[in-house]
Amino acid sequence: MRPYGGLMQVKVDNGRLLATEYKPPYVSDIHGPLRPKKVFSISINKSKNRTEILCLHGYGEAHPGSIEFETEESDIVFKCCQMSSHAHPKGSSVELSTLIKEETNNHTIPFTIDDQKRLECYMKNVQKYRLTHIEVQKPDPVYPIQPGLFQAHYSAHGIEMFLLKYDMSKKEAEVIKITGDPNVPAGETSIYINLRKPMQLTKDQQLDVNSLLLLEEDDIPDSDDVQPRNQPFVIPPGFSTFLDDFTPTTCASTGNDLYITNTNQ
Repeated sequence: MRPYGGLMQVKVDNGRLLATEYKPPYVSDIHGPLRPKKVFSISINKSKNRTEILCLHGYGEAHPGSIEFETEESDIVFKCCQMSSHAHPKGSSVELSTLIKEETNNHTIPFTIDDQKRLECYMKNVQKYRLTHIEVQKPDPVYPIQPGLFQAHYSAHGIEMFLLKYDMSKKEAEVIKITGDPNVPAGETSIYINLRKPMQLTKDQQLDVNSLLLLEEDDIPDSDDVQPRNQPFVIPPGFSTFLDDFTPTTCASTGNDLYITNTNQ
């Protein structure tokens, strides 16, 4: 499951450690909130003088689970010890239908590849996690787009989450996948941005991918040019924007700042 990853928060809650997974919004609602789902908890059972690990998946009450640590990879392996608690009281067909409805917002959108992978993981009693500390940089006016967590639509893979971060000493930026896919796994760089070379293109240079590939160094102005530069914004044929009539048609940049405007409204 390494290619897919995910966003999980582990915090102290009422005297226990509570692990909550935050799933991306439904594909039909890119601006929707993250969907929290409790996964497991760890607490101290004082009456029995032992650590108590509970699985919070399923349709009944919390039930026993176990955790193992794989030190070589810093992985945590969580196992449910009572899979019968995951079974829907009305049978497996209703269980599958319910899970699909949860992932696709009552069948109002297609069931994506990543939905299927998450469903397969959920149906198993073993889940592996690799803990990575996500540090979000503080806001700063020097950043063209403020750093932080973002979400975007990745076609058949649904909505994925990524982290935008900067290294202004090198005038570089990176987009790191938080939830990935087989093309770009979680934790890998999805986009590299060279802030030293803002691009200034004509409409003809953006008409197709081949024209973009023919760009030469001379087409890219020096970064000390701080005068506003208006230029057309064109999406090559064959690419979908999911924005219908709100697709931007022009953009203007000043230094490292980029502004995209819509003239179709």
